[in-house]
Amino acid sequence: MKKKSVKLNIIFNMLRVCCGILFPLISFPYAAHILGVENIGKIQFCNSVVNYFILFAGLGINIYAAREGVRYRDNKDKLSKFAKEIISISFISTTISYLCLLLIIRMAYFKEYEILLLICSTTIALTTFNLEWLYQIIEEFKYITLRTVSIQILSFTLLICFVRDKNDYVIYAVISALAVGGNCFVNIYHSRKIINWRKKYIYDVKRHFYSILTIFSVSLSTSIYLSLDTVMIGVIRNDVEVGLYSAAVKFNSVVKTIITSISTVLLSRLSYYVIRNKNDLYENLLRRGANVILALVIPSCLGIILLNQEILFLFCGTEFLSASFACIVLSINMIFSVIDGMLYNQVCLPHGLEKNASKATVLGALANLMLNIFFIDRWGFNGAAVTTLVSEFIVFIVLIFCVKNTIDLKYIFGKAYRYIFASGVMFLLIYPLKLLDISEISHIILTAMIGVIIYGLCLYLQKDELVIEMIKSMSKSVFEKINKLD
Repeated sequence: MKKKSVKLNIIFNMLRVCCGILFPLISFPYAAHILGVENIGKIQFCNSVVNYFILFAGLGINIYAAREGVRYRDNKDKLSKFAKEIISISFISTTISYLCLLLIIRMAYFKEYEILLLICSTTIALTTFNLEWLYQIIEEFKYITLRTVSIQILSFTLLICFVRDKNDYVIYAVISALAVGGNCFVNIYHSRKIINWRKKYIYDVKRHFYSILTIFSVSLSTSIYLSLDTVMIGVIRNDVEVGLYSAAVKFNSVVKTIITSISTVLLSRLSYYVIRNKNDLYENLLRRGANVILALVIPSCLGIILLNQEILFLFCGTEFLSASFACIVLSINMIFSVIDGMLYNQVCLPHGLEKNASKATVLGALANLMLNIFFIDRWGFNGAAVTTLVSEFIVFIVLIFCVKNTIDLKYIFGKAYRYIFASGVMFLLIYPLKLLDISEISHIILTAMIGVIIYGLCLYLQKDELVIEMIKSMSKSVFEKINKLD
């Protein structure tokens, strides 16, 4: 199989992620203005409940398959056998998950959410069988990007055409489900070029169970402190607070998803290097990936802290401004969350350290559960945000101890001080812009533009290799175009 460019894969995957979140970034504010806080809260509450069943149906299979499948990516016959074994496990877990959800829906508490839960539940099968892991194995990120863009354009068109007033929240739920799982049908059809679906094999699904269940324990624990707070807010407080909390989560998750897309791309390549004992290539790629992630997440956190009021007002309206404190807390949480994801995806998974990683996430989940009971009851959704930050920090500390004997932490994170210093300078210099009497959108654009210039200049003066390499690459591209004109 032809080796793909890591740089191009990262660009395509970040473009895919950007397009993938462009729909919720545009659709959520649009829906928030039309549907209101309470209806948004209902939909987000149902999605949070269904997410647990998606988790049980998925069993961590996507992560396991993306890591293990690289062993067979150069052999179509072995890859086909592996893919069918994985799909067989997915079919069993998805069936069980649906049966459990149907029992939950019959409970008296969920009676008023029955229709929404059934609509949202379509994403269980669509997510489980979307075969995303297959395209990560073969590093076909160009196809994934083109497919995602097409689905998002279709979904946004449907949103504009059919969601017009508060009573259209059910339609919005249907369109959101399509946006999440619409890739499934396209992937299954396209996969015929990669997998031989007609050939029969002797399956050995048992060999996958231990690793899948270990990864699942990590996914379950992570989901607890990512989604349980939303469910508990709905149960302990009300749908209005769920709506406010969802607004705070949404804009932080947009930035976080873009940054963590880098880890997704690097997982297959890093696993491949570990399997082939190419340690020098592994450490070099890991270090470069870590620098890119840190260079993005630290200034992004400070940017959200500075602009959270303007963002909430512009995209959601005055009803959501009380989510400001939660938005700030979750932006700080984003730093630890992104680093945790990097340590898990780029270190623990390639080296088979899922068991150690599960200890970290289980501790985080337990802390989240216990603290939520106390914090949400007293401080509502703001308490849930603080609990999420504390839980993620616990995971961060434990993961550091888990990987310290596997990688050289000083070598990997040795340049972090540059990004912290540059981000601090940027924050101090752009903070006075808040005094300007301009519109929210003008404030966001002006602050972002000046902030990027200041941040980039600070890194350049520190001779940061990422910025220097970017400038050289851009200069080369410009000169090539000038020469073509000559």
